[in-house]
Amino acid sequence: MSERKVLNRYFPPDFDPKKLEESKKLLKKSKSNSRGGGYRKKKLLNIRMLYPFTIRCNGCEVYHYVGTKFNSKVEKVQSDSYLGIPIWRFYGRCTQCGNEIVFRTDPKSGDYILESGAKQNFNMNNKEVIKKKSEDDFESKVINSVLESRSMEELEILKNLNKRLMNREVTELNALKHILDDNEIIPEDQFITPTDNKCNEIISDRERQLITNSVRNCIDSFEENPKFQKKLGSCVVNSNGPKRPSAAVKVKEKNSKDLFFNYYDTESE
Repeated sequence: MSERKVLNRYFPPDFDPKKLEESKKLLKKSKSNSRGGGYRKKKLLNIRMLYPFTIRCNGCEVYHYVGTKFNSKVEKVQSDSYLGIPIWRFYGRCTQCGNEIVFRTDPKSGDYILESGAKQNFNMNNKEVIKKKSEDDFESKVINSVLESRSMEELEILKNLNKRLMNREVTELNALKHILDDNEIIPEDQFITPTDNKCNEIISDRERQLITNSVRNCIDSFEENPKFQKKLGSCVVNSNGPKRPSAAVKVKEKNSKDLFFNYYDTESE
């Protein structure tokens, strides 16, 4: 066992320490080439890596589960960093088809981001999914509010219709009053309410007016007929008798309409 614990190391005679790649050179930015206009080739590190998430290869559609070991190459992303923390990019290959799979670190969320070569089975911190979900929630809220407002408007319309149907008699009386007042605008205070005592009075006045109008129309039509005028004159003369010709003459001079309505008024009283 003492032979395995070696304190001294063997250096061959052709050993050149300048040929060794220092780890600090990997962290430095790639310098521009003075001869050509481009940059020098990036230096990559070969390390043994584990898949941080379950992925499916785009080439052969084989699943690589989280924790699967693979040989990868690592480089530092020169154009991007987060609060001075460098971002590293890992290059790996599928064990079945050799397709290249690329992912990088994400110091902001403390996780890894898949870039190309495969599809991630589940991503908790997917910003696009979260944004889309928030937009869908906002749209659903707007739609629900619009539907609710429409339903409230429909309910108000139905309530107004029910009120009109319940107070149908009162609305008819208000309409009659509006017609009787020669289409004048009536203020709301003067409209009839269900508890108003003037309903019966307005109904009786309206009936009286309708009856009088109809009777006047009938009398006018009969007065135009000459036969009716002869009969009316003979009846008036016979009723008063031959001994009082002066009274019969006076009755003929009177209007038949006035006689009828005077009789109607006495009977109604």
